[in-house]
Amino acid sequence: MSGPRKTEATFAAALAAHDLTPSEIVSDGRIRRFDGPDDKRGQRNAWYVLYGDGSVSAGAFGYWKTGLSEKWCARPQRTLSAAEHKLNRERIENAQSAAAAERAKIRERAATAARRIWENAHDADDTNPYLSHKSVKSYGVKETDDNRTLIVPLHNAAGVIVNLQFINGRGEKRFKGGCEVSGCSYQFGGEPQADGVLLIGEGYATCASVHAATGAPAVVAFNCNNLLSVARAWRARLPSAQIVLAADDDHMTAGNPGVTAARAATHAIGGALAIPRFGDGRPDNASDFNDLQAFAGPDAVAACIETAYLASAQDKADTPDGRAHHTGKVSAQAAVTAQPTNSDDDVSDANGSGKQADCGSGTDNESDDDAIARLAALGTMSYDRVRRVEAKRLGVQVGTLDRLVAAIRNNGGDFPFAEIDLWSEPVDGAALLSELAVVVRRFVVCDPVTAHAAALWIAMTWLIDDVNIAPLAAISSPEKRCGKSTLLGLFARLTCRPLAASNISPAALFRSIEAWRPTLVIDEADAFAKDNEELRGLLNAGHTRDTAYVVRVVGDDFRPKQFSVWGAKAIAGIGKLADTIVDRSICFELRRRLPHEKVDKLRHAEPGLFDMLASKLARWADDNGPTVRSARVDLPDSLNDRAADNWEPLFQIAHTAGGVWPELARRAALALSGDRGQEQSVSVELLADIHEIFETQKAVRIASADLLRALLDDEEKLWATWNHGKPLSLKQLAKRLGQFGIKSRNIRSGYAVAKGYDRADFSDTFARYLFLDDFAATPLQPSTSKAYSVAGAPLQGHGKNAPATLKPIPVKADSECSGVAAKNRGIGEEHDHAGDNNAEDAL
Repeated sequence: MSGPRKTEATFAAALAAHDLTPSEIVSDGRIRRFDGPDDKRGQRNAWYVLYGDGSVSAGAFGYWKTGLSEKWCARPQRTLSAAEHKLNRERIENAQSAAAAERAKIRERAATAARRIWENAHDADDTNPYLSHKSVKSYGVKETDDNRTLIVPLHNAAGVIVNLQFINGRGEKRFKGGCEVSGCSYQFGGEPQADGVLLIGEGYATCASVHAATGAPAVVAFNCNNLLSVARAWRARLPSAQIVLAADDDHMTAGNPGVTAARAATHAIGGALAIPRFGDGRPDNASDFNDLQAFAGPDAVAACIETAYLASAQDKADTPDGRAHHTGKVSAQAAVTAQPTNSDDDVSDANGSGKQADCGSGTDNESDDDAIARLAALGTMSYDRVRRVEAKRLGVQVGTLDRLVAAIRNNGGDFPFAEIDLWSEPVDGAALLSELAVVVRRFVVCDPVTAHAAALWIAMTWLIDDVNIAPLAAISSPEKRCGKSTLLGLFARLTCRPLAASNISPAALFRSIEAWRPTLVIDEADAFAKDNEELRGLLNAGHTRDTAYVVRVVGDDFRPKQFSVWGAKAIAGIGKLADTIVDRSICFELRRRLPHEKVDKLRHAEPGLFDMLASKLARWADDNGPTVRSARVDLPDSLNDRAADNWEPLFQIAHTAGGVWPELARRAALALSGDRGQEQSVSVELLADIHEIFETQKAVRIASADLLRALLDDEEKLWATWNHGKPLSLKQLAKRLGQFGIKSRNIRSGYAVAKGYDRADFSDTFARYLFLDDFAATPLQPSTSKAYSVAGAPLQGHGKNAPATLKPIPVKADSECSGVAAKNRGIGEEHDHAGDNNAEDAL
């Protein structure tokens, strides 16, 4: 990919990480606007500016609807010269200033149009379709003449109308295009007092309901994302007021955005949080205070608001400075006593329905323990979406929150991981990866490429939330005492939440992942996983985030439940691991060290070494997660599709770290996973040997028995002892070839007919699974003891009435075989399979 095109592609990837997808990327330094993910066609609230000239490509982009504004540079900041830093800074500042000016112009035009619409509209009464449906009154709102769509104005901090919300009779809402929303609100119900009560909610119907129930002034913030900025604006205007956030309880939505946003605003301004409590019989779609009004009446609404208000006032009265000490009730309309209620308290509506409402208590209505319990009850994907926000709100590290949630999910069991403190200052990613590689080679005898791959894989475990592929780390060796347990031990000390085991059942595997989100570090895989297909299936299933789930039945009623198996896993074993596992792995093949090769013992490492590295890894991952997630990398063409998938997250990490690491990652990938370096599966090895036989015998067809005899002739190949020490059988041969759609057929040679294979039937399969340029056959050598093939002579030992299936000719111990030189799959290596040449000469 050329330089400019690569720059534009990388910039496009950065935009795509924020769901921004312009139709084209133009690097001309001009503002380019386009439709964002939530825009209607033509609104063009998303924008970008890209400078592609000079030595540094840089730009900025954003989305006015959400307030997003990001800077971007093609090169890491630390690699820029002082002059490049200055140029980059000036360009980005100019781009952002130009975007702000453009946005201001658009907003002013749109605001002028909104004020014109408002002036020409007429006042809405209580018969408006939306107000009637919600059973709320009109408080200064208007409606259109044609279909009586409700119009709610949005005022900025100066009290000027800058936008309008339109709500039709079905409750469908939209804003005036191009207008400002963030920080804007609509206040009604009387002038807020400096030391009085002010209610803030999301929608008009919610605010109308809480105002009607309490008599207190209300403010419409219009959506949960706007609650914080609106609450801060009103707190700035009324420093001593008692502000109550009337939350929407979005209990059917992952992460409950209504309560989460209202709680964050409450903490930010020192207010009170009121959550609608429906008690028993709550309708599934009931979420806000207008729903509570419909379900249990206005007294239930008043009870929830007053309980939150009084508890907050008492908390503040108990503080040393006694700030915001209030003692009065919210309103004389609130028909409840001034004390907290619980879900068992009856709050009757005006009609005496007797429905219950749990009003909660306290300024937050949720303790830390309640928050942890709520999060633990979320599904895995739902928890993933909110864990960072919730950790920030609770004032804890994400890892700490994970540990607490996992403990609840584990029925209060111990969380088996030490808490890692983030490194106190920003970490250089390239230097950190180099440290890790040095540590690996200090304790394990291995090639540099193996150490580099290990360093990248360790870093990946700390970024498991930011990557989409989790390749296994498959550590193998031909014999014991080759360092595989030592490398596994390093992984157990340096990865994120390591869970070590020398044996694990399938159920324990997926339940551990569901409960703790660990990095599994599994030893002795050759002993217990070899014949356990279910366990291998679970290990394989955790490779790709989107499909990393299994379903099992739980409980006495056998209720189906989905379990996550997504996460990093390292396994070690002697010998060759299963093909399906190897295919999804970064393979670390270790060899026994020579006498002159010295390594340190893990137990002799200086105190604090691994804790220090883990702390740096945690900090770097915390700082660079979004960058890794949005990185789009070029992978070597010589990697097959699965290998490219496996290496993608490691390349993303190397790209983000910068320095020499993108090149080190490329070299490691080619050395460990390049197509020529991949060990073949058994079936592909069979195809390769059959291809060799066809080439050696110059055959266009061959009898099944002759093909099997040729396979068994070479005692160094695995077919002579394939079946537990016994030779491969004709049935097993047919079954293996049948996997590729190759079936035996009746073939004729002279008067003889026998089961066999036509070379043409293999052509497509050879092309798809073999690297045919790797095979080079020597001329066929004469052999007096070699049987004729069906291609060149009548079938041996059979006359006119020969059976359709031939028995293989017994293999002679001293049979002479034609020599075939074939390149080995290893890089730069050649083998002479016939043994005619010396092995050292071939190398």
